Amino acid sequence: MVACIWHLVWLQDEGEAARARQVLEGLGAQEKSKAVFAWSLALVELVAWKGEEEGASEEVCRVAVQEALKTNAYIGIFLSNLDVRT
Repeated sequence: MVACIWHLVWLQDEGEAARARQVLEGLGAQEKSKAVFAWSLALVELVAWKGEEEGASEEVCRVAVQEALKTNAYIGIFLSNLDVRT
């Protein structure tokens, strides 16, 4: 899975959200049940939406983020760089 994540990061860096989505869709059920998958998909959808990819939308991105939050909300806090220390 680690090699897959680096490949996804590279694809997203290159603006290849559609290809990154294909890689994610090709994963098995066990990998798809993990927070890593959910957050990877959320980031792919964000890149697609912000990159104005055909068929991408704010709503698709929002749904992907909501699903990712269900798996592990702390990853979202980390990715958003929020300071939760008080």
